[in-house]
Amino acid sequence: RNETEAFKKGQEVLANHYANETGMDIVFLRIGNFRGPLYQRENRTDTRMLKAALTGQPARWDGIPGGAPHEEDHSDFTYVKDGARAIQMLTMARKLPHRAYNISAGVTVSNKELANAVRAVAPNTKIDLLPGRSSHARPEWPMDITRLQRDLGWNPEYDVYKGVAEWLDWLKTHQDF
Repeated sequence: RNETEAFKKGQEVLANHYANETGMDIVFLRIGNFRGPLYQRENRTDTRMLKAALTGQPARWDGIPGGAPHEEDHSDFTYVKDGARAIQMLTMARKLPHRAYNISAGVTVSNKELANAVRAVAPNTKIDLLPGRSSHARPEWPMDITRLQRDLGWNPEYDVYKGVAEWLDWLKTHQDF
């Protein structure tokens, strides 16, 4: 769907060939969208919602790619601690039965759900979303984390509510909006 995905797939093909030729034990980490402390890009919907919660100002959508977010557009919400734990487990494991593992929460979260998670912590937060789905919305397909669950016993510990609550708590003492 984009050049980054094409480059990643090409690298997997080359690395698989190299591993097959050399007998090297390799693993590909297919990392989804991590959310949480130390990754607050100003042009992201989630960051704008968190900023609104912390400042008491309405969420602003200027500069957001695609414009104001729609309620039913979905994206992955993998809390950074879950992602870091999966990376640690995969990099420490030996002789895994597969070479490629998706790292994700395994579910998608709508912008409406994300806004509700922010409001669960900061009830007066003003977040206005457009109704429905946008014309450029990606399909609601979560990454398949079955291999990670089956081969390593990994499961996400954070849903969007727990992740947003911890992220907002962290931002109160570590981020200056």
